[in-house]
Formats: sequence, structure tokens, C-alpha cells
Amino acid sequence: KKTIIKSLALIGTIPAVSGVSDILLDMLSDEEWDDKFIAIKGLSLLNESSAIHKLLDLAGSLDLSEPDNEDRLYIIKNAIREFGCNTSLINAVNDDSVKFRGKDIAAELIGDLQCKDAVPHLIGLLKSEYRDVRRSSIQSLGKIESDKAKESLLEAITDHDSHVRKSAVKALGMIGDEAAFDPLITMLMKEQYNDVIDEFMISLISINSGLFRSRVNELNENLREIALRHISDLNAEAAC
Repeated sequence: KKTIIKSLALIGTIPAVSGVSDILLDMLSDEEWDDKFIAIKGLSLLNESSAIHKLLDLAGSLDLSEPDNEDRLYIIKNAIREFGCNTSLINAVNDDSVKFRGKDIAAELIGDLQCKDAVPHLIGLLKSEYRDVRRSSIQSLGKIESDKAKESLLEAITDHDSHVRKSAVKALGMIGDEAAFDPLITMLMKEQYNDVIDEFMISLISINSGLFRSRVNELNENLREIALRHISDLNAEAAC
């Protein structure tokens, strides 16, 4: 039966009969990646969204220092995207049985799919102990049009981790809401790390370059010097 199902999956047609999806799900645990890929294709053909949790754990288990695993991760992510915004994907970010790398990937894909129903779940992940999970949640919130998402991103620019702050600042710059300008410039004056300072200024310029120019004098000497460099770069781009 397994051989027949594999052949049907390779052809591109799978019957939605009892037991088929179970065999395909079991194949995700096979040692051979050829079998895993066939299972992924078959589950996609069946639109078997119950496979999402297993696919997330499989993706999260990949060691990206191994050359072939980048391609494998790409294939798995694309398969999960094909299921669209569904409850299995959204619920995965709150499921304790899904490992943190799987949650990280789930948060990323939710952003790619712009799942508005997932916003409360992504906001919940901002309290995760794992930095990468918080960053993925922030990046996804930046892709989804939502007032609640903007409020949470403004809170995230005060995160104790500089990498998380940087991601939040970048997301707010991409959204471009002028309501974020004052909170950003206030936090800029408290920032210590140069790479995060640069991100603050890029976002502020992106939101309102004219307003940023007019408020440069509010900054201390070090920040003014960095700001003038960014403004110079902006002027050079405009002249091209």
C-alpha cells in the first residue's frame, strides 16, 4: 500500500480514502529524504493540514550548517504555505508540543501569509524566553496591518535584547505610521548600540525624512553626527 501511495503522489494524484494520510504522516519519519519529500507532496495534494505540526518540527530539527538542509527547509516552508492561513498553523505558536524552532518558523510563515487572526498569538510570543521567537513574531507583526500589532511593536522597542529592539524598529519603519515617530526618537536617545542606532535613524527617515531633519538638533553630539551621515546618504540618493 505504501508503494502504491508513493507512486500516486509522484504522479500527482492521491485518493482521499481512509488510512492514506496516516501512511504519508508516518513517512515523514522515514530516514530517506526522498520518502519525506514524497510524503510532503502527498499531504499537500490531500490538503492535510493536520500535517503542519509534524512539518514544523521536521523543519525545526534541520541543522542549517549542513549544505542540503537549506533546500530541504525551503521545500518544507513552501509546503506549509500552501495550506494558507489555517487554525493548525496559528495554533502551533501556542502549542507546547511544538519545539521553539518550529514556533519560530510558524511565526515567520504567518507573517508571509499575513494572517490577521494570528495577531493576538504573535503578540503572546513577544513574551517568549527565546530571542529568535520574539524576533520572528516582531517581523511577522510588521507585515500584518493591525493597530494591535503596531502597539505591540512600540512596546518591543524597549526589549532588553538589542536584536529584538532592532527588529521592532525596522518593522515600524516598514509600516511607516507617523504615530511611531515620537516614541522612536525618544528611544533613539537612550540606545547604546550603533547598529540599533542606525536602524532607528533609517526607520525615522523612512517614516518622515523632513521631520527627522528638523529634529536632528534635539540629539546629542554623537547622534547628530550619525544622523547627518544618514541625511547625507539620503541627499546623495535623491540626487541620483
